Amino acid sequence: MNIVSQTGHPLQSIVLYFWQLHRSVEDLISILEENKVDTVISALGGLAPPEAEKALIHAAEASSVTRRFIPSVSGIKYRRDQAWFPAAQAKLAAMAELEGTSLERTIICNGFFLDY
Repeated sequence: MNIVSQTGHPLQSIVLYFWQLHRSVEDLISILEENKVDTVISALGGLAPPEAEKALIHAAEASSVTRRFIPSVSGIKYRRDQAWFPAAQAKLAAMAELEGTSLERTIICNGFFLDY
């Protein structure tokens, strides 16, 4: 299992925890392939720019080893009619981006407590 974060500190031996912000798609593809990342669980914070999640999605799609992706949409499941809300915009954009890929995907909505 692999977790994408902004800190770069390892959690446990079975988890690869790497810093993603400001990396190119090509760098991310290399990281995913070198570490044989099958499943990406994105844990970008609420203040991360939407481009960071999109870059990770594109890298996962282009990776020869990555098959699954869980995006950073852990708060609530937003609807398209809520796109006026900035947090909803980013999360809806990530989901739309994922729908255009061949990656297996799911979202986990545990409520707002995960966003703090």
